[in-house]
Amino acid sequence: MIKKTGVILAVIFLLTSINSCYFDRNINDELEICYLNTANQYLCTIDIDGSNKKLLIPNPDINHPSWSPDGEQIIFRLGNAIFNIYIVNADGTNLRKITNSTNATVGNHFPTWSSDGERIIYTEDRDGTRFRHIAKPDGTIL
Repeated sequence: MIKKTGVILAVIFLLTSINSCYFDRNINDELEICYLNTANQYLCTIDIDGSNKKLLIPNPDINHPSWSPDGEQIIFRLGNAIFNIYIVNADGTNLRKITNSTNATVGNHFPTWSSDGERIIYTEDRDGTRFRHIAKPDGTIL
């Protein structure tokens, strides 16, 4: 009886967690995947069925791409020794830098979106100490 009750509680907890993490967004019928080309790490998109491959940014120093919740933008880290966070529209237009590191002792990493798309979260590594930042998509730190 205790084992069965524990399983039921675990299922309820799991369903509650899934429901509370869900974010409803409107997306096109043609789903796209954002990925890094493994040969050169260029930022690309491709339709879920494998068609319509697009090269967005031909730069080998891109990492950590992440879609905005509305599917309109992609955030990523770019850099070789100096790492900054950039946002680009899903079609590859309007590339903009949102952090402004100017030396190798300060780098920005692991950008991701808040579920409502109003904020971005990223890690700043300054001389070996890590800080978490929350910012608007224009780069203004909150």
